[in-house]
Amino acid sequence: MEEKIAIQKQAGYSPRVTDSVKRENRQTVIRSFRALGRRHPDKIDLNDPETLDRTIEEYLSECETLGQLPSIEGFSVFARLSRRWVYEFLERHRDTRSGDMLEWLQTLCAAAKIAANEAGSLSDASMIFCLKNAGLGFADKIEITPAAPANPLHDLDAEQARKRLLDAIPDEDDP
Repeated sequence: MEEKIAIQKQAGYSPRVTDSVKRENRQTVIRSFRALGRRHPDKIDLNDPETLDRTIEEYLSECETLGQLPSIEGFSVFARLSRRWVYEFLERHRDTRSGDMLEWLQTLCAAAKIAANEAGSLSDASMIFCLKNAGLGFADKIEITPAAPANPLHDLDAEQARKRLLDAIPDEDDP
C-alpha cells in the first residue's frame, strides 16, 4: 500500500485532477446519451421484428461510434422506450422473434461488460453490479441453514406449559 502511494506521489497524482476527470467523463456520458436519445424521433414498435432488428443494429453502431458499452437501458434511450417497458415486454414475449432478439441483445450486453472488465475498462464492482441487475439471473450465492426455533416449553406437556405460562404473568397486586 505504501509503495502504491509513493508511486502516485512520484507520478504527480492529485485527487483534484481525478475529480475533474471524473466530472468531465460524467458530462461526456450525459452528452452522448442525450445524442443517443435524439437519434430516433419516435418510439419503436417492439412487436415488429424488422424494425426491432434494424434499431438494434443502429444502436450497436452508435455504441461503437460513441465508445459506449451497450446496455438494455441504453437501447431503451435510443428507442425512446422506458427501460421497464422493454423488460416487461421481454418477459411477456420470450417465445417470439422480437423476444429472442431482445434476449440476444441482453446477452450481448452482458458479454460486452464481461469483456470490458477483462480488458480493464470496467471495475470488478461495476461489472458485478451491472450483471446482477441485467435480468439474466446473475446473483450472489447465499446458503441458508434453517435454525430450529427455540422453544423453552418443548419438553413439557400441555398442562405443565400452561402452568408455567400462567406463573410468568405478574399478579395485579404485585408492584
